Amino acid sequence: CAVDLAAGCCFYGCEPCDYSLCGGCYVKLATGTLEAPKPPEDAGAQAAAGQAAGQVDPDVADLCDHYAIEDRIMLLLNEAMKARQSTFSTDIMGLWEALATARSPAGLLMAKIRHMKEGTFVGKVEPPKEVLRVVKQFRLDEDAKTKLTDFILKRPNTAKEDLWEIERRLEGCGKPSAVVMTMIVA
Repeated sequence: CAVDLAAGCCFYGCEPCDYSLCGGCYVKLATGTLEAPKPPEDAGAQAAAGQAAGQVDPDVADLCDHYAIEDRIMLLLNEAMKARQSTFSTDIMGLWEALATARSPAGLLMAKIRHMKEGTFVGKVEPPKEVLRVVKQFRLDEDAKTKLTDFILKRPNTAKEDLWEIERRLEGCGKPSAVVMTMIVA
């Protein structure tokens, strides 16, 4: 560790969880910006390959650090995000937005990881023009806009019919944003 440890601190020395690192150095080690302790010479190429695969993306580490997500979930998210490089930035923005209002960020993040593996996760994206028309027509707030966009993009085969049904239900209501939020459960 680059920081001097206080007198009387224990050094546990176990490789996967070296408790001798301060919090800042641990994040650098997890993201690959701090050199890890050198493995024994006999481990060779296997250890080098495992270390490269075990590096956590800095954006993923930052998100998990901000919401105090445990390492096990951070590694699952990192693996799921590696398979989504084409939508990485919008996915991270969507996760930040979703976790901002979550009662249990770790639980919601696990659900989002499951959606990523199933192929149904949609990050932060611009709504289609049909959705924008409905948002403007009924003056939906940002939460309702996000939820409606997510719902429509997850169901492309029935999007037109779904939007028609939503419009029909919003026509006579006094609080359209509240209706959208309660109507769309997904």
